[in-house]
Amino acid sequence: MRILYLINGLTVGGAEIITIDIANEMAKKGHIVCLVHILDKNELKNRIDSSVEVISLCGVKSFFSLFKATIKFGKIIKEFKPDIVHANMFHANIIARISRIFHTIPKLICSAHSNNEGGNLRMLTYRMTDFLSDINTNVSEKAIEHFVNNKWFSKKKSICVYNGINVNIFKPEENTRNLYRSKYSIKPEDFLFLYVGRLTKIKDVSTLLNAFQIVSTQKENVKLLIVGEGEEKTNLENQSKELGIENLVTFAGKQNDTWNYYNAADCFVLTSSWEGFGIVLVEAMSCGLPVLATNAGGCAEIINDNNYMIEVGDFRTLSDKMLSISRLDSVSLSKIKEYNILRARNFSIETILDKWMNVYNR
Repeated sequence: MRILYLINGLTVGGAEIITIDIANEMAKKGHIVCLVHILDKNELKNRIDSSVEVISLCGVKSFFSLFKATIKFGKIIKEFKPDIVHANMFHANIIARISRIFHTIPKLICSAHSNNEGGNLRMLTYRMTDFLSDINTNVSEKAIEHFVNNKWFSKKKSICVYNGINVNIFKPEENTRNLYRSKYSIKPEDFLFLYVGRLTKIKDVSTLLNAFQIVSTQKENVKLLIVGEGEEKTNLENQSKELGIENLVTFAGKQNDTWNYYNAADCFVLTSSWEGFGIVLVEAMSCGLPVLATNAGGCAEIINDNNYMIEVGDFRTLSDKMLSISRLDSVSLSKIKEYNILRARNFSIETILDKWMNVYNR
C-alpha cells in the first residue's frame, strides 16, 4: 500500500507522536509511506524512521499560506499516487478534503484528535466538507459521540480509534528513579506528584496547584513536579508563590524523555478542562503510576474507574484523592501498579496498529 499521512505540524504533541509512530510501523511492514506536514517546523526528526519520506508544505496558519499549501499538496498527490490519504487534525483534514475535489484520492481518512478542534466556523467547515471523506475517526468514544451529535461527522462513517504508546519505552524503570529525583532535589522519602503536558488554560494546571496546596498543609514530604511549557507558565509560577508552595513545586520545562519523569514520580495528575484522549495518562499507567484525572474527553475511557476521576475544576475533591493515594501502603500501591500496567497494554501501539490495519484494509 502507498500511504500518505498529512498533519498540521511536527511539534511535540500527542497527535503528532501517534501519527509518526503509526507511519513508522507501516513503513516497517513494507508499505510505502510519505509524511507531509503543513507547518515548516519539525521538532521530531529523530523519531521518524529513515524509510519514511518527509515533506514540508512550509505553510503558516494564514488563509493565503494555507491556500498555497493546498496547491502544493495537490502536486504531492499527483507524484506520490497514494492508495490512502490519512489526514490528522483540523487544517490537514480540510486541506485533504478540498484537494480531493481536484485530485484523485482513492480513499481518504480524516482523524480529529479532540472533542473540541476550534470554534463554530471550524466545526461548520467540518460539517460542510464531511461528504469528501470516506472515514472519519476520533480518539475517544465520547469525542465521536460529540462530533456525531453536532453533525460535524456523519454517524455512518465515523469510528473511534484510540491513540497508542510504545510500552517498551514507557515501562517501570527503577534505575532512573533516584537519578531524576536528585536532579530536582527530591528526597527518597518525598511523595512526588507529577504533571506532564502543555501549560495552557485548557489544561487547567491552576486546579492542580490549588489541590496540591491543600495536600501540602495536611501531609509532610510532598512535592509537585510540572513538566511542560506554555503561555500560562508565568501565571502558574506566580500562583504557586501566592499559595505559598513555591518551594514544593518545580517547573521543569519541556522534556523529551518523559518516561524518566514518570518513573521518578509516585502519582500522576491531569486536570484538563477538556481532552481529546489523554495520552499522558496511558504513558503514566504503563510506567506503573496511580493516576488521577478530570472527567474530560476520553480520560474516563482510559482509566475505567470512577474512584480516580474528578469533575473539572473540583480541586477540593482532587486534594482528597491525592491525599488518599499518598497515604496508601506499599501493597496497595503495588496492586495499582500491576493493574495500570495491564490496562495500558490495551493502548499499546501494536494494538492500535492492528486497528488501523483493519481500517486501511477495509
